[in-house]
Amino acid sequence: MLDLLVRGGDVVTPQGVGKWTVGIKGEQIVSVGVDDRSLEAARVVDATGKIVVPGGIEPHAHLASLIGMHPTGRLFTLGPEEDTLGMAFGGVTTHIDFVFVHPATDIPTALRRRVERWQGKSYVDYSFHVALGGALPTRIFDQIPEAIQEGFPSFKVFTNEVLPPHPKRLPFKLDFGRIGLAMERAARHGGIMVVHAEDDDIVQFNYERFKEEGLTDGANLHLVHSKLSEKLAFTRTIQMAAATGAAVYFVHTSAREGVESVVEARGHNLPIYCETLHHYASTTDSTPSRAEVWNR
Repeated sequence: MLDLLVRGGDVVTPQGVGKWTVGIKGEQIVSVGVDDRSLEAARVVDATGKIVVPGGIEPHAHLASLIGMHPTGRLFTLGPEEDTLGMAFGGVTTHIDFVFVHPATDIPTALRRRVERWQGKSYVDYSFHVALGGALPTRIFDQIPEAIQEGFPSFKVFTNEVLPPHPKRLPFKLDFGRIGLAMERAARHGGIMVVHAEDDDIVQFNYERFKEEGLTDGANLHLVHSKLSEKLAFTRTIQMAAATGAAVYFVHTSAREGVESVVEARGHNLPIYCETLHHYASTTDSTPSRAEVWNR
C-alpha cells in the first residue's frame, strides 16, 4: 500500500518524458513506470495535463544572512520562515544554506545556533554547508570528522575576500594552508569542499584601482572579479585538491576559463564539480545594462 500515486501527468526523468505513474511511500519516490491499476494508495492525484518533476534542490542559499555590503549596520536577508515559502511554491523541496565559522566560534557551536534558527521555521527540507573563514585555529579542523558524522559533509571556503577589508566586516577568506588542512580532513572522512574561488590579490588590487579611477558603478563588477582571477584560483584549488584527494564543488562559476579548468580536471578523473547561475549563462559583458535599456 503506497501513500501517494500521481497518475496521468507528463513525468520528467533523466531518461526522458513520458506519461508514467509515480508511486510514493513516506517521503521517497519508490516507483516510476507504466500505470498499473492494481496499485493502491491512500491518496491518488490526477495530474492529467500537467508536468510532473522531482522536487528541486537549491544547493546554495543565503537566508537570514548578514549583508556584508553594509558592515556598519545589521541588515539581514530574508529568513527561512519567509523565503522557503516561495521555494515551496516554486517546486524547491530542499535547500542548503550556510553555517559560518569564524575564529571567535567553533563548528559545533555555530551549527547548533544555525539549526535552532531554522527549526520549525522552514517549509521545505534543509541542510547546511559549514563555511570556514579567517585565521581559524587548527583545532577547528579536528572538528570536521564529527560534523560529517552528524550529516554535514560539505565545507565552504573562500579563496579571497569578496569585498574590500572593513574593521566591522567578518573575514571570509581562508588561506591555502588552512584550505589544504580542511581538504585533508574532508577527504579522509568522506566530505566535500565547496569553494568560492577567486584570486585575492587581483580582486583587492582591482578594487583599489577602480576606486582611484572613479569606476565604482556595478557595471564594472566583472572587471574587478575578473576571468583571470577565476582561472588562477580554480587552477590552484584543483591542484590542492589533487594533492589531498579532496572532492571540490565550485560555486557560481562565471567564466569559460573556470569551466575549462573543471573539464580538464574531470578528464584526469578528479572529483571536481561546478555550478553556475542563470545570469552567467544568459548574459555577457556586452549585454546592455538595465539603465541603457531604459534610456533608449
